[in-house]
Amino acid sequence: MKAVIAIAHNTFRESIRDRLLYAILFFGLLLMLATIILGSISLEQDVKVIKDLGLAGIFIINFLIILSVGTNLVSKEIDRKSIYTVLTKPIERSTFIIGKFFGLAATLFVTTAIMSTVFVAVLLVKHAGLSPLIFASLVFTYIELLFLVAIALMFSSFTAPVASALYTLAFFLIGHSMTSLTRFGEQAGPFVRGTITAGTHLLPNLEKFNIKNQVVYEVALSGPQVLWTVVYAATYITVLIIIATNILKRQEF
Repeated sequence: MKAVIAIAHNTFRESIRDRLLYAILFFGLLLMLATIILGSISLEQDVKVIKDLGLAGIFIINFLIILSVGTNLVSKEIDRKSIYTVLTKPIERSTFIIGKFFGLAATLFVTTAIMSTVFVAVLLVKHAGLSPLIFASLVFTYIELLFLVAIALMFSSFTAPVASALYTLAFFLIGHSMTSLTRFGEQAGPFVRGTITAGTHLLPNLEKFNIKNQVVYEVALSGPQVLWTVVYAATYITVLIIIATNILKRQEF
C-alpha cells in the first residue's frame, strides 16, 4: 500500500507541474464563465443552457487532460528509462499501474472540484438552485473520467502517446455511440448484427454515465440505476487495470 501511495503521489505531483494542464484548466474556467453569456442570449432557456454547457464543459476539459497527460503515463516512464529504477525495487508491476491510476485520478479530482465550484457559483449567481441531480451528474462525470483513465493507462502500457490518445478517443466515441450502433445492427444482416451485438457486450457503454438530460429536465435517478452504474464502472476499471498489468509484465526492462 505504501508503494501505491508513493507512486500515486509522484504521478500527481508530476501532473500538476505540467504547464499544458494549467492551460487546459484555464480554458475550462473561462468556459464556465462564458456559460453566463451563452445562457443570457437564449430564449428563456438560460438555466438549461448553463447546466448543459457547464456539465459538458467539465467533462470535455478533463477528457483533454486525460488525452494529454494520461496517455503517456507509462510510455513516458519507459522513454525516460525511469521505469527501470522503479521496477528494480521490490515493487510489483500491478502496484506501479495502480499507483499511476490513482495519481491521475487524484489530479482529475482536483480539476473537477475546481471547475465544479465555478459551475455551482454560476448557478447560484443565476439563482438556478442546486438540485441533488447536479451533484449526482458531477459524480457520474468523475466516474466516467476514471473509466477513461483506465483505458488510457492500458493503451499507454504498450503504445506511443499519440497512438494511445487516438485509441482512447476511439473508445470514447464508440462508447457513446452504443445506442446508435444497436439500432443500426437491428436493421442490418445477420453477420453485421451478430458482430455489433458482440461488440456492444464487450466494449464499454459510456452512455450509462451520461445523465445530463436528466439534470436539465430534472428527471430523478433510481437507486438501482446508480448502483448498477457504479458496479459496471468498477468491474470494467478492474479488468482494464489487470490487462494493463499483464501487458507490462510481458515487457522486458
